[in-house]
Amino acid sequence: MFKIVNRRLFSIAASVVLIGSLGMSGCSSSSKSKSTEAPALNISGIISDGPIYDAGLDVVDPTTGAVLASTTTSKEAAGIGGYSLSLTNAPSAFIIRATGGTDSGADGIINSNDRVNKSVMKSVANKPATDATVQTVSANATPATTLIAGFVEDQAAAGEELNLESAQNTVNVALGLPAGTDLVGSNPKTDKVAAKAASFVANIIDSLPANNAASFKAMQNVFKVKADAGTSLVNISANAVTVGAEFSVSDIAKDIVKTDATAINASDIAKLEKADETIKAQIAAVVKKSEPVDTMTDAAKIQAVSSEQALDMLNTEIDNTLDASALSVNDLSKLVVKTQEVLADIMTNSDSGVDAVGDSNINVLTSVIKENVNNLDKISTDTFTEVASRAKVMFDDIAASKSATTESAQLSNSIVENMFTKLDLTKTDTVATMDKVDVADIVAISDSIIKKSATTTTDTATQNNFATSMSDIVAASITNSLSDTT
Repeated sequence: MFKIVNRRLFSIAASVVLIGSLGMSGCSSSSKSKSTEAPALNISGIISDGPIYDAGLDVVDPTTGAVLASTTTSKEAAGIGGYSLSLTNAPSAFIIRATGGTDSGADGIINSNDRVNKSVMKSVANKPATDATVQTVSANATPATTLIAGFVEDQAAAGEELNLESAQNTVNVALGLPAGTDLVGSNPKTDKVAAKAASFVANIIDSLPANNAASFKAMQNVFKVKADAGTSLVNISANAVTVGAEFSVSDIAKDIVKTDATAINASDIAKLEKADETIKAQIAAVVKKSEPVDTMTDAAKIQAVSSEQALDMLNTEIDNTLDASALSVNDLSKLVVKTQEVLADIMTNSDSGVDAVGDSNINVLTSVIKENVNNLDKISTDTFTEVASRAKVMFDDIAASKSATTESAQLSNSIVENMFTKLDLTKTDTVATMDKVDVADIVAISDSIIKKSATTTTDTATQNNFATSMSDIVAASITNSLSDTT
């Protein structure tokens, strides 16, 4: 209807100009110059790895690198992660590039689960081949479309003809998507395939101990090899995800090292090799539960968030382990399963839902589960849930304390975490003894430790080591006193 109206307006305008020109042979050329102006191009879309808000977004010419237009992604609840802008004189193809901002996560809600976006999200689109007065393009950017844009950027760098269709096909084959699937034009907040494709790529990137730019480039190489061979890393559909037997995070890490020998050390690759199957299984679990955030139920959001946070915990545990010999694949699997189970239980039974779990009580929960990994069959899920709940209350009290400095608050949190890990959770009502702990006393002790360390040495590392050692001693002392009173 819009096009029809425009044609009619154009016909009327043309008639007026023709009539005017018959009686005014000396008119200016302004009407001629207006008719040659490039039509406006309206570009819009979603930036998502979880919808990302407050990101800086640029439209870039892939051939020259020039920034053609800029804006910021939306923080409004209804349109979180969205953007729109208008461009004149657009090139035949252009890159959408988003940096910074905050990732709202698997639930797509602004809450305590959000994290700083560390990746550069990209997309690429062609200028419509039409002479319409106003042109529109949808260009959504996700981790999957970032790979597509990367292929187009490589074409531009090599002086080749830009071929978006070829780039999309490479990614489609590697992800096991049907030919012609348009990830760039598909809104990941409403389209199941786009959401799962984005999740698969994002969670591989998050599992690699390298900077994200190097990880995306390595993923491009792996995708191209797979696509050229006509094979897939994974098969993704709206309702199913099947990860290929040959998929390996450690192999992608090795590909990164081929181009940058210093990007990942041999010890980290050895840890990934040992944990490969555990990582792959959890990535598959996360992708299966990834759904378009605009259509997810509250229950589905809880499952998606808990599985994603369990994967984050797994990656952190692998990163923090000294070397592969210290990793127990069996213990890692137990840790993942129990963490996911407890997180889901906390969120399901809290009025706050997905907002009931933040970084602080996840850290405590992980530490406590790890400490009790050999006694998990003797400890109920309710006990772990109580640990996380009580820890959150204590952390909130520390944060609200007027006497706590930034340093003493951090140390107080560390003492509380240590206290929970030292509790014998196989005993009934052990967690309830934490009610006897006065947070104000913890803050005061922390402040004394920090002041003492500052008078002992000026070396920051030594001060931190002293504070850490003292926090462990204080936690053990308080915990022992609590057990003596039960």
